[in-house]
Amino acid sequence: MNNILVYDTQKKGVRILSILFLLVLAAIIIPSEIVCRVCSLSLFIGCVLLGRKEQRFVNPYYLFSLTPLSLTIYTDIGGRYMLELSHDTWVLALINIYAFIFALFSTPSFKNIKNCIGVSRTAGLIIGAFLMYGIYLASLLVPELNALFWFTSIAAMVFALRSKKTVGLIFCAFLFLSSVFSGHSSKMGMLLYVLTFLICYDKFYSVTRKQRLRVIALSAIGAVFMIFAFSFANKERGEYNAVDGQAYYEQQGSFEWNYNSSLLMPYLYFSTPWTNVEYVVQTQNERTNGLWLIKPVLGYVGLDEKFSKEYELVPYSSFNTFTFICCGFKDFGYWLSILSALFLGFFVKKVYSRFVISKSPFDVTSYILVALATAEMFFSNHFFMQSYPFTAFLMMEVYKYITYFFGNNRTLDIELSTNR
Repeated sequence: MNNILVYDTQKKGVRILSILFLLVLAAIIIPSEIVCRVCSLSLFIGCVLLGRKEQRFVNPYYLFSLTPLSLTIYTDIGGRYMLELSHDTWVLALINIYAFIFALFSTPSFKNIKNCIGVSRTAGLIIGAFLMYGIYLASLLVPELNALFWFTSIAAMVFALRSKKTVGLIFCAFLFLSSVFSGHSSKMGMLLYVLTFLICYDKFYSVTRKQRLRVIALSAIGAVFMIFAFSFANKERGEYNAVDGQAYYEQQGSFEWNYNSSLLMPYLYFSTPWTNVEYVVQTQNERTNGLWLIKPVLGYVGLDEKFSKEYELVPYSSFNTFTFICCGFKDFGYWLSILSALFLGFFVKKVYSRFVISKSPFDVTSYILVALATAEMFFSNHFFMQSYPFTAFLMMEVYKYITYFFGNNRTLDIELSTNR
């Protein structure tokens, strides 16, 4: 029966991808913004339909759907912050979005449960939580180390939530509230906390259908929280007043915003990266020949700074993010830019599919960081520009094998349905 369901799901997925391919092809051939926007909307719907078939609610299809959604609602509101997208830019965006979805769907799932190494006892999980947080605190003393270990605070939360003990929940609440009231929080940091709580609840606590439906409600609350986060999650810049902010940006940008003031900044963050894609395509059409693709590796050996000029991307305005597309465009040109998107789809699928079968805090942490980067692909390419998804994956593997060779609490920590 399970094999029949898997086959049926695969068949429906192929049908969705085929329809999306035809729509992308139509957008390439017909130089019409309406056709391109319909195609973008269809890619969003396709992500939702494919995401519905996944075992976990917080899956890459739902997270990545924000990217075609942001393109769909993109409108040149005039002034100095946005540009009208050319047909070339629309097509560049659509082929890359489709390439990522295609790779995400087509890449075989991870099936080796021998790699799902976790911690066996509750006491070990609590100790692991404090050890991970201790590593994070120690890394604050050396900025270079903090770049490698900052996400161990998230691993600490995963360990604590995996224990399902009151002390673990109190510990997580402390970490979250201390970040919110520190005055140094960022919108990315708040999104990371939202994803951590959602993914851990979905993984460790949602067993019954009612509990799984609760994840949807919690996701809606998380979305509202992220809009509210624009008022306080501004690092050292203090609180942001939406009404004053609207007046400032309307004056600086020479445009009018006729909607709620609280929605202006979320909309600009959600949409202006596409303006920068347009600007890069029109003004910075030089190749970097794979330098963006290997930037994480160069960063690990301290060589990325030697190519700082090649890595420079000039934004159109003070909003300085470029979606996930510009790195591939700079590396391989217009059509071959999909190579980067295909690689990212492959990597995300491997990390996510292992998360599906594993309950190991190490594997869950790896997926949380990948989920963050996937959710923000409409905003920036955190895979190549900041590299933390790869770094987190590698560091969690190192911790996993340290636990395996030297720990007394090591075990395979997998979903029961995979232990056959």
